[in-house]
Amino acid sequence: MDAFSYLSVLLSIILGLAITQVLQGFRGLMLARSRVRTYWPSLAWAILLLVLDVQAWWAMYDLRFRHEWSFLGFAVVLAQTVPLYLLAGLVLPDIGIEGSVVRRGGAIQQVGSMRRVPCRAEQLPTQLVDQCQAYYDRLSPHRLAVS
Repeated sequence: MDAFSYLSVLLSIILGLAITQVLQGFRGLMLARSRVRTYWPSLAWAILLLVLDVQAWWAMYDLRFRHEWSFLGFAVVLAQTVPLYLLAGLVLPDIGIEGSVVRRGGAIQQVGSMRRVPCRAEQLPTQLVDQCQAYYDRLSPHRLAVS
C-alpha cells in the first residue's frame, strides 16, 4: 500500500461524514415538511456544499502522483477537508421530532453566519490551478519519455 492510499482514507472519511451531514439535513427537512417552511438560500448553500464536497474528493485523487509525504504536507491537505465538515454541520438545522421549528428567521441567521465562516469559494481558484498544474506535470517530458 502506497502512502496516498493510506492517507486518503482519513480524507475520504471526513468528506463522507460531511456529505452524510448534509444529506441528513435534507432528510430532516423532508420528514418535517409539514412543520417547516424551507428557505431557498439554505437549500442553495446545502447543494453547493455537496458539490464542493464531491469536487474536493475528486480533486484529491490527483494527489496519488505525489509519492513523498510529510506530516506538514498532509496537514495542509487535511486542513482543506475539515472546514467542509464543519460547514456541513451549519448548513441545515437539526430538526427534532416534535415541537416547532425556527423558520425563516433561523435560516436568515444561518445564512448570515456564512460570512463569519471561511468560505470554500475563495479556495476554488487555487484548486483549479493545482489541478491544472497536476495535469501538466503528468504531461511533462520526463513523464512522456519512453524508457
